[in-house]
Amino acid sequence: KGSDLQAFGNQTANLVATNTVKARVDGLVSQLNNLSVKLNFQQTALGQISDVAANLKQTLTAALASGQGDGVMASVQSFFSQAAQALNAQYGGYYLFSGGQTQTKPFTATDPSQLVATPPTPNPRSPASSRTAN
Repeated sequence: KGSDLQAFGNQTANLVATNTVKARVDGLVSQLNNLSVKLNFQQTALGQISDVAANLKQTLTAALASGQGDGVMASVQSFFSQAAQALNAQYGGYYLFSGGQTQTKPFTATDPSQLVATPPTPNPRSPASSRTAN
């Protein structure tokens, strides 16, 4: 090893490679930090939904036990609104629970009556759909 810049010439490739690896690692760390924050937002929203479900259960159980249904529908509407808000949570301007369509609001119902169960569509390729009742 020398005392002038020419002596460092053969180590330049190592220095450049090290800087490239460092930049790549810094990018990965940044992505992981972003993912961690996003997952925390999701966890918070899911916790809110869990709390709403527990509160709804408690309200319905109390109404059934007391035989008093006064105000139950108002409570259901309130719980519904809270759950809808959690399902439409955003992080960085993107909806957390909308799959690949992050600009599309995932939950659009505004009233519990809009949650009508529809019968499943039979899959023609499913062995169960080819069976017939005797």
